[in-house]
Amino acid sequence: MTDAGFIVRFGTDLPTVRRTRGTGDLVRFAQGTNDAARLHYDQDYRRSRGFPTVIVHGALKATPMSQVLPTGWAYGAG
Repeated sequence: MTDAGFIVRFGTDLPTVRRTRGTGDLVRFAQGTNDAARLHYDQDYRRSRGFPTVIVHGALKATPMSQVLPTGWAYGAG
C-alpha cells in the first residue's frame, strides 16, 4: 500500500471522465494560474500564430484525474 492508500498498476482501466471546456473556462483558469497567454483564449491571435484550434492549458487537461482519484474507484470500491 502507498502513502496515498491506493495503487494504480500499469494496464489498470481508469474511469472515463469527459468535460467540455469553453472560452470562459480557459480565461478563468488562466487568471487563476497567472498564465493568461492569449494563445489559450484569443481565437484571432492564436490563428495569427499558426494554431488552428484551441490550446488548452496542460494543467487544466489534467484536472479530471483529480476528480477520479479521490473517489471509491481508487480504493477498490468503484
